[in-house]
Amino acid sequence: MSFESEYLDCMPHSIVVNAFSSIDSFGKVTHSTAGTTYAGLFQQDQKLIRDLDGEEKVSNASAIISSSGATISPDDKITLPDGTVRKIVSIATLYDEEGQHHTEIMFG
Repeated sequence: MSFESEYLDCMPHSIVVNAFSSIDSFGKVTHSTAGTTYAGLFQQDQKLIRDLDGEEKVSNASAIISSSGATISPDDKITLPDGTVRKIVSIATLYDEEGQHHTEIMFG
């Protein structure tokens, strides 16, 4: 069994990402209706992190998305395995010697 298949065995959850589409004149945010489903790991745990503006915040949950090509922005809508949508506090894309490996998203 290769490392990648063992790694994917640790990703038991389905995480759906709907890309940001637009903001109307009333400030209503619209997301793509076609979501992309990724294998991932969702955890509820508290961590002190730096948010997208560099401020210290407490994250109360995180998701790791296994994808070599996921492009996730702070404005995207992420639906977690329990059906909830949480505010994105921080996004980190991690690389290995072959390129993008996975994305870690922290929620507040």
